[in-house]
Amino acid sequence: MRLLIKQVAERGLQTMFISERDDLRENSSFAEGSKAMKTHLHTERKGRVGYELKLQRMSQEHRLSCAACDTDFFALLGMKATRVIECHHQLPLSHEDHTGETDPDDLVLLRANCHRIAHTDDKLLRVEALRDFIRS
Repeated sequence: MRLLIKQVAERGLQTMFISERDDLRENSSFAEGSKAMKTHLHTERKGRVGYELKLQRMSQEHRLSCAACDTDFFALLGMKATRVIECHHQLPLSHEDHTGETDPDDLVLLRANCHRIAHTDDKLLRVEALRDFIRS
């Protein structure tokens, strides 16, 4: 039954993508890329911390793997792995419980796809919950 539901959902998604693709082909050009000035608040981050965490993991473990799916991107890509592994705050900086100080134990390394999934639902922000979700 679960497989049938999955197949129906995939067909529906596939049909939607085919329809969108056909619409793009019919309208072979469209306006895009204009410049607009925007003003917004920016959350300050210490980007170097994430990079240093990646280097530390590679040095200590001789691997750079996703904490959720355990794929070792260092074995696959070498130093380029630092581009596909991202540093994830399990307690987002924007969360009301964030005090302005980040605990290094709160940071985990996730591949880009797993990182995107983590931010689709507040219940998936913790790496344990995300790992269970991906494996199920």
